[in-house]
Amino acid sequence: MTSTAKQFDYHDFKWRLGENTELMKVVVSEFLNEAYSFLEAIEDEVTAKNWNQVAPLAHKVKGASSEVSSLYLPSLAKKLELAARDELVDEVLLYKADLKKHFDALAEEMRVEFDL
Repeated sequence: MTSTAKQFDYHDFKWRLGENTELMKVVVSEFLNEAYSFLEAIEDEVTAKNWNQVAPLAHKVKGASSEVSSLYLPSLAKKLELAARDELVDEVLLYKADLKKHFDALAEEMRVEFDL
């Protein structure tokens, strides 16, 4: 299944994993599970106003999403990380919502692409 990906760069991701489509499927599955748990934790920490916990979680999302060639999550996660460090509440809420929206779109695209 070949994609004209809007949320991730399929060809870059394939190149990163040595053209191994089976490995890509495993990595995507792990990424989706891990990122989902990070996003849930971010939601919990934002609700509790634990900004010092939001920043490292956002940093983890940035790294993980970069590994799967996400086009939007790394920059959004970085913005969330910086806003949380500076305790800029309005920006944290905005970037958290954008991150969730783009993650949901990425997850759907990946599930379709990799038949998950």
